[in-house]
Amino acid sequence: MAQWGTPAERLWLKVAKSDGCWVWTGMTNDDGYGLLRVGSRRGMAHRISWEESFGPIPNGLLVCHHCDNPKCVRPDHLFLGTDRDNSADMRKKGRAASCRGEKNPKAKLTFADAEMIRLAYETLPVKQKDLAVAFGVTSSCISHVITGRKWKAA
Repeated sequence: MAQWGTPAERLWLKVAKSDGCWVWTGMTNDDGYGLLRVGSRRGMAHRISWEESFGPIPNGLLVCHHCDNPKCVRPDHLFLGTDRDNSADMRKKGRAASCRGEKNPKAKLTFADAEMIRLAYETLPVKQKDLAVAFGVTSSCISHVITGRKWKAA
């Protein structure tokens, strides 16, 4: 089926405007960012909003959100920044620490799981790959738990 209209026309058809965020109501990715087909590829709705409002996004820059709402496409809620700028913004707003460990919505382990993994590895004749299967994570995740790189003991 052909895609009708320009990306901008299709973008604004799927936006719920309000006094606050302008929320994308169409398809989203796993992180909640709006997706819109642009030719043969999918574009991110907030990036298309930026480009339609302000022009091309320079290489190496991200379109970040002042409002921290991934579905927001309101141009004045967006800003350009590097990966480092985006991470600094996240830390400044206190979102970095709140998403660590089991508070991260994508976490597959809990702190109790990490303690159990460390205890099992220290006391039982068990391989990391077997622990990975048992906990539904990758072997590298198990390695990170055991070495303390991730899920550090409290």
